Amino acid sequence: MPFYPVVNQQLVIDGVAYRIAEHPAAPGMPYGQEGRAATVYQLAAGQEYRAIKVFKPRFRTPTLVAVARQLEAFAGLPGLQVCSRLVLVPHHHGALLQEHPDLTYAVVMPWVDGPTWMEVMISKRELTQDLCVDLARSMAHVLTCMEQRGVAHCDLASGNLLLPALGRMERPAGAEAVALVDVEGVYGPGLVRPRDLMSGTSGYAHKTAGQALWGAESDRFAGAMLLCEILVWSQEVVRQMAYGESFFSSSELQQDCPRFYVLRQALRQDWGEGLSRLFEQAWSSQTLADCPTFGEWQVMLSQGEGGGGGGGAPPEQALAPGREALARGDWDYAMAFFGELVARRQYLTQAQQLLQEAKEGAANERQAAEAYRDALELTGRGDWDSAQELSDLAVRLRPGVERYTALQQAVALQRNVSAEVEGSRAEASEALNRGDWSKAVAAAVKALKWLPDDAELGRILTRARQALELERPVREALSKAEQSNSRTDWEAVQVAATAAQRRDPHNSWFAQLVARATQQAEWAGAVEQAGRFAAQRQWTEVLRMLEQVPDEAPGATELRTKATARAEKQLKLALLRKAGEEALQKEDWTALRQAADAALAAGAKEPFFAFWQEKATDELARDQDAALYTGEARRLAAEEKWDSALAAVTKAADLRPQNRELQELKAVIARRLLSVSRLRAAQQAAADSDWTAVLRELAEENETDPVVARLRSQAGAELDRLAELDSLESTIRSAQDSARWEEMIAACERALGLGGARERYGPLYEQAKQRLAAETEAQALAARAEGLAGNESWAQAVQDLERAVQLWPANLAYAELLDQYRQQLQCQELYEQGMEAMRAQHWESARSIFEQLPPDYKDAADAARLAAQNMYWLQLVDQASNLGTQGRWQEVLTVLQEVPLGQASADGLKAQAQAELDRLDALARAEEAWQQAEQTHDWPNVILYAREALGLGADAQRMSASIESAERRITAENEARSLASDADALASSQDWAGAISALSAAAQRWPENSHYPELIAEYEHQLVLAEGYAAAGAALDAGRWEEALAHLSQLPGDYREAAQWTAVATARRDHELAVAQSKHSVREALDRRRYEAAAAEAERLLDLAGDDSEAQGLAAEADQAVRQFREQLDQLRRAADHAESAGLWPEAATALEAWADIAPEDQAIADRLEAARAQAEAAAAVEQAEVALSRNNWSAALREARRALRLTPGNSAATTAVLRAQKARSRFMARLAALAAGAAGTILLAFGVWGKANGGGPMGPLFWTPTPTNTSTITPTPTNTPTVTITPTRTNTPTVTPTHTNTSTPTYTPTHTPTNTLTPTRTLTPTQTLTPTNTRTPTRTPTHTLTPTATNTQPPPPPPTDTPLPPTLTPIPPEPELPTLTPVPVS
Repeated sequence: MPFYPVVNQQLVIDGVAYRIAEHPAAPGMPYGQEGRAATVYQLAAGQEYRAIKVFKPRFRTPTLVAVARQLEAFAGLPGLQVCSRLVLVPHHHGALLQEHPDLTYAVVMPWVDGPTWMEVMISKRELTQDLCVDLARSMAHVLTCMEQRGVAHCDLASGNLLLPALGRMERPAGAEAVALVDVEGVYGPGLVRPRDLMSGTSGYAHKTAGQALWGAESDRFAGAMLLCEILVWSQEVVRQMAYGESFFSSSELQQDCPRFYVLRQALRQDWGEGLSRLFEQAWSSQTLADCPTFGEWQVMLSQGEGGGGGGGAPPEQALAPGREALARGDWDYAMAFFGELVARRQYLTQAQQLLQEAKEGAANERQAAEAYRDALELTGRGDWDSAQELSDLAVRLRPGVERYTALQQAVALQRNVSAEVEGSRAEASEALNRGDWSKAVAAAVKALKWLPDDAELGRILTRARQALELERPVREALSKAEQSNSRTDWEAVQVAATAAQRRDPHNSWFAQLVARATQQAEWAGAVEQAGRFAAQRQWTEVLRMLEQVPDEAPGATELRTKATARAEKQLKLALLRKAGEEALQKEDWTALRQAADAALAAGAKEPFFAFWQEKATDELARDQDAALYTGEARRLAAEEKWDSALAAVTKAADLRPQNRELQELKAVIARRLLSVSRLRAAQQAAADSDWTAVLRELAEENETDPVVARLRSQAGAELDRLAELDSLESTIRSAQDSARWEEMIAACERALGLGGARERYGPLYEQAKQRLAAETEAQALAARAEGLAGNESWAQAVQDLERAVQLWPANLAYAELLDQYRQQLQCQELYEQGMEAMRAQHWESARSIFEQLPPDYKDAADAARLAAQNMYWLQLVDQASNLGTQGRWQEVLTVLQEVPLGQASADGLKAQAQAELDRLDALARAEEAWQQAEQTHDWPNVILYAREALGLGADAQRMSASIESAERRITAENEARSLASDADALASSQDWAGAISALSAAAQRWPENSHYPELIAEYEHQLVLAEGYAAAGAALDAGRWEEALAHLSQLPGDYREAAQWTAVATARRDHELAVAQSKHSVREALDRRRYEAAAAEAERLLDLAGDDSEAQGLAAEADQAVRQFREQLDQLRRAADHAESAGLWPEAATALEAWADIAPEDQAIADRLEAARAQAEAAAAVEQAEVALSRNNWSAALREARRALRLTPGNSAATTAVLRAQKARSRFMARLAALAAGAAGTILLAFGVWGKANGGGPMGPLFWTPTPTNTSTITPTPTNTPTVTITPTRTNTPTVTPTHTNTSTPTYTPTHTPTNTLTPTRTLTPTQTLTPTNTRTPTRTPTHTLTPTATNTQPPPPPPTDTPLPPTLTPIPPEPELPTLTPVPVS
């Protein structure tokens, strides 16, 4: 029933007794307020006051619980105390909700005392200016705090703004003067979008609010309107001009209207231009994002002075010089200018503010310069994080300074590249740890693209790929088992997962899968056995086999259902047989027939059921026939048909001769038959008019018999009647001759009434009556025809008049009137045909028909147009009605949109469709809540929502079944809890078997309770711990370490001495395994020619088993092999290095091939071999490019040079050919020269000078990709012919040298390359170069210029063998143009 509280009604919520408070202004009425979605009442508990919000059925959904949890995060924000709330839900407040169902999902929250702003506006309550300022500042603060948290109310309006400052209760210290309510639609981070959203409240909705408001900026326009209303409410003109619940009407918002000018003028008068501009900005905004932020309002209100006079705003021209100095950053001039104004106390307020701004600007300038210098220093040290913080500080303090911004961007670029690589590394490691092999592979591959030689990433990638390969057969077996659900396939999964688990014991998925496959195999076996019992129709055995099999086991549910039904059928037939035997003994044929029918309907095959059915049917038929004859006899006797009655009762007595009642009835009827025969003779005499015979027959009959008395009286009366008939005969003949039909009718009626001969008086009577009726009917028909003609019912009028003419043909007036009516009928029929054509949409036919009518007939054209319109509406109504019969109510409303109001059928359909949609919506919510409760096994809520859905028209059978099922589940769960409590007590007394039995029974009653199987497993585990402990001890004594560890692994670590035993067994086992594994590793390394690894492993073997003679022999063999290997390797290394340094690439390739053959797993050698082959092919391509260049064949030169670059990125000769062939060099250099101008040049110069002053460290990584020179390049054969080459020069400028390398750690390496440079240069102009070095030695400084020099360069000596070669990560340049300045990752 609806919740209609009364004053002082008590509600107990979470143990606290609240009462409904009384309205302070309406004694005897509850203190509440009704809104669009709910009604809020005040609750009182002593001096504590709360609010309970009772939602209307449409808005009363389970989502309110989730909304309450989400809103709790905002309860600490100013003005949002109502976000702290408690939702009344069935599983916590069941008793209260059973008493008051409408309180389901009601919300209990703090009571905020005070009127709404809407109440203030409607009452036009006068407020002081100071109070208005306090309210506005409080509201701006509340909305600013929400805005900073990304929160928005989304339905700001005067009715949702409470004013505690105007309340009756004392406001707590520090509390806001305003508060927001109706927060169910709040927007915020992580909140779910509500289903029902407001599009703004009238008077506060932005012009774009046709769409539902739900976003961070939703409050800006409405909040601006509310702030402006509050700020100027103290002015009388504003209060008088207010529209009502808002200052503006909905049609006036953002339009040119008088209220806009009134409010703007009031703002200017009290607050000056600042707030007025904010109001105008909001008013003219095209989107909500164009409106001012609430932070802007709060700043303006905190600075404003109010009270008229424009807030003390100084003349702009007086302050202009100082403002210009502030704008250009001339802080000294600005401080002097505004300091002078302050000293003179001119424009004091703003001058002080601007002076403070100048001082802060000067301080920020100094701090930004210091941060910039420190950031530069930190970049030289490689401390990028600290450099980022300082560069960010410099930009934050002095935004717009180009050098600060350039430094910030360069540092951020370097940090982002490093962070990307480290992020991928961390992601791969984390994925590996949690077993997400695919993600680990993807992340490792991504990182290895930047660091291909990183050992850790390589290990991660290998480990993840091995795990994926190990899981593949297991997943294939699992897929097959899940499809077939056969025991054999699940056992195959168990075997595969067990094998995989042995290979990877740390993979928990294998262990889980083994347990799952074991369980599924057991279930599948039980189902198969149950199937065999079912084939033998042993249904009890089927149920027994399926007792431990849950419903989710494939095939279990169907088999269990079938077996249950068949077992129930057997029991039912046994009960029916017993009932039939009892009925047969008692000759209760009805009960016998019912038992036989029920058994046969249930499929019984026993023949006696059919015999019972036949016998019961026959006996019931005999009873029925006897009853029918008896009833017929009584009926005939009541009708005094004694002969027939005697015959009927005789038949009944013959069917049931033992029935005494029937024999007595037969005697009574026989006596009555004799008396009736005498009376019949008298009646026959009376019929023959033999009245003497009548008296003779009745002489012996009792005179008290009314029939006898009547016959005797009738005989005397008959003589009088005959005399009167003679007199009437003469009257009839006279009236007939003179056509006095009424008199003749009366005489005939009297004669007939006296019993005159009907064959004589009947025809005379009928003749007179017909003539009189014909003339009378003719007159009536003519009169009715005249009336019908007046109503234009011409067809009926013609029919009536034709009949009148037939009845009274001598009346000529009728014939003349008939002709006129027929003409009118013809016109009406044509008109109706036209209207019918209109109804059938036969427009041309209708037009031709209406043209046949007289021009003035009924205004046919207008009628046709009106009929067409009405017909269209009727068609829409019919269409909507058909849709309604199909339950398509939304389409009904769509179709009826064109039908205007006032059409009764359409209005009724619209109302019905809306009502059905509301019902279906409520039903959907109820069924959704019911389904959610079903899924979560919340049985009390299942019952609650199922009953609610029943009331809304849900499937009664389904909901009733759900309610019954839920009630059964509640009972079963209660029983399970009791059994679980018993099991807990048994477990406490160490009776594990009893505990397992009790808990198993509980699990059968409550199979969804996952805790019960866990406890059963725990109890079973306790039974085997002692046995496992004893077995482990025996194995330890016998030295069977693996067996001991196998037993100990099943025990908890703190179980008695299990931990100590495990440590001993593990140590002994691991030592034996380590020695065997080490020997195997030495042999395997020797077999695979991994001599270094063999020697290292041999040393480890000696550490493990130095006294082992076999170990000593293996160590000696490994030592001899590694010495021979190193000698051979050193020879090949020297040959390869010499060939590479001399540019003899075929010889280098030969040496490297031999090197790779004896060290096939050394990827670096394979890479060098590939590079040598590429260099040889590239040299040939460069020669062809040079030939093409000499012939000005730019296309061929570009093709060959680019092929050389693809083979050997950074090839200097190929780069020269590309640059000569393309004319893009000049544009590229011009572009770089432009970039070098200004701040960028300053930064590069500072970097170069500073880096040199601090040890020569280059600063290149800040802006371009650093490329160390660990490359194999082509060194031309020394000749005396000067050639133009690209030679690095010693400069202090950053450089980019993209080259092809095999490693991923970019470094800067010094070079000392002796060159004969024709034009050595030192430049600060940043240009992009492709600068391969002519040596494999570390370069001193990567160059930044392309300096054509004629050189006679000798091959440099080979590098020291102990110097590590720095890796690079350099992209291959694209074909269309030179490589761009693209950052590459660094570690």
